[in-house]
Amino acid sequence: MTACLCSLFIMHCRDETKLIEEIVSDIQKKFSHELSLSFDAEGLVGMKSRVKDIESLLSFGSTGVLIVGIWGMGGIGKSTTADVVYHRNRSKFEGHCFFQNVREESKKHGVNHVRQEILGEVLEKKDMTIRPIGLPPDIKRMLQRKKVLIVLDDVNDPQDLKYLLGEDGLFGQGSRIIVTSRDRQALINACDEDKIYEVEILDEDDALRLFSLHAFKQDRPMEGYTGLSKTVVSCVKGIPLVLKVLGANLYNKRSVEYWESKVAQLRTNGSEDIKKHLEMCYHELNQTEKKIFLDIACFFGLCERDILQQTLDLKEKSGIDRLADMCLIKIVQDKIWMHDVLLLLGREIVLRENDDPRERSRLWEADDIYRVLTTQVTFPSDLIDCFLTFLFIAKRCSLGQE
Repeated sequence: MTACLCSLFIMHCRDETKLIEEIVSDIQKKFSHELSLSFDAEGLVGMKSRVKDIESLLSFGSTGVLIVGIWGMGGIGKSTTADVVYHRNRSKFEGHCFFQNVREESKKHGVNHVRQEILGEVLEKKDMTIRPIGLPPDIKRMLQRKKVLIVLDDVNDPQDLKYLLGEDGLFGQGSRIIVTSRDRQALINACDEDKIYEVEILDEDDALRLFSLHAFKQDRPMEGYTGLSKTVVSCVKGIPLVLKVLGANLYNKRSVEYWESKVAQLRTNGSEDIKKHLEMCYHELNQTEKKIFLDIACFFGLCERDILQQTLDLKEKSGIDRLADMCLIKIVQDKIWMHDVLLLLGREIVLRENDDPRERSRLWEADDIYRVLTTQVTFPSDLIDCFLTFLFIAKRCSLGQE
């Protein structure tokens, strides 16, 4: 019966090709509408056009291995954009990996560790060990037979990128690699210039909408706050990270005088100083929340929530959720992640405590730790706490890698 109805319908169409084109066009329109709705539901403001442009550069229907770069300033949304593209398309590939904070992780553990983590995830062999020089022939063959999608997030060293990408022909036909970076030159050395996508600041309407989602939990300012909200948005020039953090900081603050004081501070900071805008929000935290923020910035960056909680007293643990509410960290599947702009801000705050490392509350650089241990006769209690925290983290990290 269904077949007969279909036949009758097609008989009334002069051109079956035209019918097919109309069906495809209709599906594309519906998909585009659903895509827009999903972005709206997740608060991914201004994301639709970015994703569309990057997916076009990736040319999923073509063969060969393609590398696409995503370039822009810190806090502009490179990682978020890459994450959306990755999750929308990873099912098309036989292996996939999104590796965050390549720059920071390479500095902490070495670029070979980063490569081992990436290839282990792509091949679903996380326990394998790879030598620093040269891949074993069996690993090469497995990679060459796999169509993979890999995201290398926050790369700044061209040599590290070259090492992680490996030799030509390492990955199977149809593979796609996305690299995010603040340094355009690092990307030019890896991919064609016409395959580099520049992430631009949000336009005024999208910036106001993103700010409102965090400040008012709706897509427009509350009555009586439109002018103040537009002034805040104009001060921070459409940078998503700052809009989110400032919006979260002003949520439930309904005093017009308070808002006006914040606007005055923003104008004093200047429109280009992202860190000063964010540091305003840091100073709104209580002492426990500041402690957790600085611990994450100096010692963790990216970690399991359970590991961080074990360094805190029971009454301090609620501070983690408070930082998430303030958009100063993200918690995804019990993993805590801090944006690198905020991470650097936290470390700068500690460095400003004193020129002498012995007088700072936290130490994370090996040279500073060695200097203190070899010159300090007696240690203040907060520095002892710092060493104990550092040793605890190092131990947990080493256990996690075994």
